[in-house]
Amino acid sequence: MKPLDHVRTLLTAAGLAGTALIPVAALAQMAPDAPPACAAMDKAVPAPWTRWTTPEQLQGGATLGTAGKLVVGHTYSAALSASPVMSYVVPLPKPAAGSSFAGLFTLTIATAGTYSIALGNGAWIDVAPTAGAALTSVAHGRGPACTTIHKVVDFALQPGAYVVQVSGAQTSPVTLSIEPKG
Repeated sequence: MKPLDHVRTLLTAAGLAGTALIPVAALAQMAPDAPPACAAMDKAVPAPWTRWTTPEQLQGGATLGTAGKLVVGHTYSAALSASPVMSYVVPLPKPAAGSSFAGLFTLTIATAGTYSIALGNGAWIDVAPTAGAALTSVAHGRGPACTTIHKVVDFALQPGAYVVQVSGAQTSPVTLSIEPKG
């Protein structure tokens, strides 16, 4: 149901459809699921995502041995592999759809802190030490308004080597970026 339809349904049920003090269109703009009105997407991408519109090319690996190398502070147009050929490092909660895409990447962290990983498409992001279980994210949410950043997931990382696994993407390539959380 569209936000405007939802508001009309609620007003009708309350018997206020024709007597509301706030116009229905204004209520729809205040609805939490309503996307912002944007003159142009990615016109003014805020820090730290300013490189979002100029990604570098990177191939995600189907195995850990072919994983692409991520560097903090960079944005990538990351080519993914078809899910059926993947050797996943982090077990998936359910089998991957045969029509989805995935990729493995390595990441080396020099300084402990919280790092934000952004994706331009809907997909799962898992992070695991190269010799350990997947980490639990410390925060997640949508990207900044009026950008093509679909989601941002934060992880608390210590110095060391990690694997970043992207899975369940409906398209390839995906835009991928990692930044220290400021």
